[in-house]
Amino acid sequence: MKVTEVRFFADRKDPDIGFGSFTLDGEISINYSIKRAKKNNSRFVALPSRKDKDGNYKSVIYIKEKELYDHIQKAVLDEVDNGSGRPASNQRQQTNQNNDDIPF
Repeated sequence: MKVTEVRFFADRKDPDIGFGSFTLDGEISINYSIKRAKKNNSRFVALPSRKDKDGNYKSVIYIKEKELYDHIQKAVLDEVDNGSGRPASNQRQQTNQNNDDIPF
């Protein structure tokens, strides 16, 4: 599987972090966020998770193959570093332009 598209909306205060989506093989789109690790301040791609009733986070999407996760992480962070991110305030406008075919 290959990352074929990356969308990113930068945080206003820290343009190196934010949220967006990436597409695998032009077929599957997955939401993500870019966060900073508290321990060493490095960035990473955080995949969707949910908080359970005990307050623990459980992955909604889990990528089994390390090579695929590394490919996703590199593709997303490279795209962000190349300046394709838009400030988060533009997210609503951008979403409305790109989702005209959603029936709700």
